[in-house]
Amino acid sequence: MASEDKQVEKSIRKLPDPRVIEIEKPGEVAFWMKWFGASEDELHEAVRAVGPSAQKVARYFEEMRRPR
Repeated sequence: MASEDKQVEKSIRKLPDPRVIEIEKPGEVAFWMKWFGASEDELHEAVRAVGPSAQKVARYFEEMRRPR
C-alpha cells in the first residue's frame, strides 16, 4: 500500500463527521481529494462554491462533470 493510501486510510478513521469537509485539515483534504477524484484546487473551489457539506460537494462535482 502506498504511503498516500495509508494516510487516506488513517484519515478515514479520524473523521469526526464524514458529512462535513474540514478543508483546513490536510489529512481530510487528502481523503476528500481521493474520494472525489479531484485536485486540491478543485476541492477548495467546490467548498467555496457550495460550502463544506460532503453531499453538496458531491453534487457539485457531478454537475461539473456531467456532459453538456
